[in-house]
Amino acid sequence: RIALIVGFSLLLAGAMSNSKSKTSCGFVHGKTLGLGGIMCFVHAGITVAYYVTATAAAHEIH
Repeated sequence: RIALIVGFSLLLAGAMSNSKSKTSCGFVHGKTLGLGGIMCFVHAGITVAYYVTATAAAHEIH
């Protein structure tokens, strides 16, 4: 959950600062948007790993 909260808030902060920047049209403004995206992928990887291990454990019990 911590990775989700940190990643989402970094994505939100990066998107907000990127939308306010009228001088540059860069995708990543201050690297906040990029860090949020990385945290989002980390959270997705942890979630998939948890789902796979929980599913495998459930199949072993039955």
